[in-house]
Amino acid sequence: MDDKTRYVMEMINRNRCFFIKVNGKCRGIITYFLCNGDVDNYSNKEIWEVLDDNEKGDTIYVDVLLTNKFSDNPKYSIETWRNFKEYIKLNHPNILRYRWNRFKDNKLYQFKEEVRNG
Repeated sequence: MDDKTRYVMEMINRNRCFFIKVNGKCRGIITYFLCNGDVDNYSNKEIWEVLDDNEKGDTIYVDVLLTNKFSDNPKYSIETWRNFKEYIKLNHPNILRYRWNRFKDNKLYQFKEEVRNG
């Protein structure tokens, strides 16, 4: 089993995986960690490394987005983000913030944060 498969299986086992579904078919996954605001451990880890997180944390760190690369995937991004936030709200009601990094050409170029509404 390669590192990527091991990572995905571990995140599924930890319930830290959101499945992106379009028309009843899986198009990809979003993996995440729970923490208390400080995301440095997660943003500096090796890509397929699974770290311990904090079940009672108030922050979601979005770790990895994996998709099947279908050309029409971008048109579902707003719906996917909305569904992901609803999933988090239902399964982790203590979450107040979402944080993630954006990469371009394999280099970090932007850190993002969104505060949960309601």
